[in-house]
Amino acid sequence: MAPRPKDIVVIVFESIPRSRRFRIADFSIIGSAGPCREFLRKGEDIVHVESCLLRNGFRVVFESSNVLLFVRR
Repeated sequence: MAPRPKDIVVIVFESIPRSRRFRIADFSIIGSAGPCREFLRKGEDIVHVESCLLRNGFRVVFESSNVLLFVRR
């Protein structure tokens, strides 16, 4: 039996003017983002999906000024 491929979520985000918050500009999912899929919507605040992913076994493997790459352990 082949091993299950890793779940990967890439989020491109942008800053919200006049605040210290960020919103989702675009995203891509390889595999599954469950149970956090409901938080992945363009224009939504990134804090909710980031918290959900980290609580559900994902970790950040790459971070830049506007991109986060999560992989499930």
